[in-house]
Amino acid sequence: MKERDRRAIGAGVAVILLVLLTVRGVPGILGWFQLTRARLDAAQSVHARQVQQLTLLPVLEAESDSLRSAFTGLAGQLLAATTEPEAQGELLVHLEGVAGSSGVQLDQIEPLADSLGEDRLRRVRARAVVSATLDELLDFAARVEWGRQIMFITFMRIEQAGESAPKMLKVEVVVEAWFLRTNGAALRA
Repeated sequence: MKERDRRAIGAGVAVILLVLLTVRGVPGILGWFQLTRARLDAAQSVHARQVQQLTLLPVLEAESDSLRSAFTGLAGQLLAATTEPEAQGELLVHLEGVAGSSGVQLDQIEPLADSLGEDRLRRVRARAVVSATLDELLDFAARVEWGRQIMFITFMRIEQAGESAPKMLKVEVVVEAWFLRTNGAALRA
């Protein structure tokens, strides 16, 4: 083989390799470049949004604090007691206060034994017998259910008080409330 043949074969191999590289390699390299560019653009966009959100963070924190304080003021409270006897006593005091403010006559009130509760959250119940007109009874029930303390009427039996007072009702209610049993100081809202 002469030198000229060797150069021709080398040139042919070079042309074939160049064509293969052009057909196979360049589109792959261009595809990888475009994919990398798209990922970089997406990362840049996310970064720009995060920077914008970080500039708004102090404003959002201030709004969050004001909303939190507003909602905390609207929320009901658990009984401020740490043991079941304290909670029963507080429930009885709240029921007496609600009865006095709504105009009903509290005939009888007694705590009921209760052992329902999960971990630290415990329930206490009380039974009360009151005498009231219909309007006073509605006011009493609304003050129990919608008052500052979280209390629920779970049972109510209504009877007419007697022939001597046809508009008076004798009502037996069972009211429940919740408290947090703690080891030490009371948890107050």
